[in-house]
Amino acid sequence: YMQIFHMSGCRSTELLSVKKQDVNLEKQEVIVLVKKRNSYVREIRAIISDALPFWEKQVEKCLYDNDYLFGAGFSPELRLNPVSSDLPGKYWSRYVNKVFSTDTTFYSLKHLFLDKVAEKHGIQSAQKMAGHLNGKTTEIYTIFKEKRELEELKKISFK
Repeated sequence: YMQIFHMSGCRSTELLSVKKQDVNLEKQEVIVLVKKRNSYVREIRAIISDALPFWEKQVEKCLYDNDYLFGAGFSPELRLNPVSSDLPGKYWSRYVNKVFSTDTTFYSLKHLFLDKVAEKHGIQSAQKMAGHLNGKTTEIYTIFKEKRELEELKKISFK
């Protein structure tokens, strides 16, 4: 789950709602249910090549097209509803924060990913990966943007 989550740009609630039938591995696309202002819409998101093996492995485990990719224990499962959106945070706290004595959130992986996308492909690509309506929202997640800009300013020379 964490590898797919951090390389998707999706919110946890979006990813936990994905069913096998929503994934098209050949086109490297996934359909997610997204809350936009006051309504829900289905959006097509890209599956990046680096994440494709993780998606393939998860889809392969599904028995039915209607299986959620991430059920209890993050294994595919046929359920009436997706698992609770707070489940990933609880697992992260138990298996990462406690083991490594840290207080990070698993969303920091998403922030780092979106920052790398913005650095290599521009803020608009990061915005599209995250499904943000406004680029200003995406800029919140580009955690090293200011540092990169500062380093660029240091290179200014009049010689």
